[in-house]
Amino acid sequence: MKEFALLFDALGHERRIHIITEMVNANTTELSFGELAGRTGISEAGLTHHLKMMRKGGLIRSRPRGRKTMLSLESSKTKRAMAELGLL
Repeated sequence: MKEFALLFDALGHERRIHIITEMVNANTTELSFGELAGRTGISEAGLTHHLKMMRKGGLIRSRPRGRKTMLSLESSKTKRAMAELGLL
């Protein structure tokens, strides 16, 4: 049950759905934090908050690459959740 609660928290905001949609539509396996901020139009502080919730829910992962933070979807879990909700 806790896993589902975290998943719903991760998907429970319009901007988080927008983040996932932009990452899927980017046609790449990962985006830098700056690229994602530019694609979504979400402030850095807001994006940081939403990404934290999405990481807790297991939808997204991050890794350092030099001075950048690279973000990618946990594709099987994210796509399954989005498909179940009729968003993909």
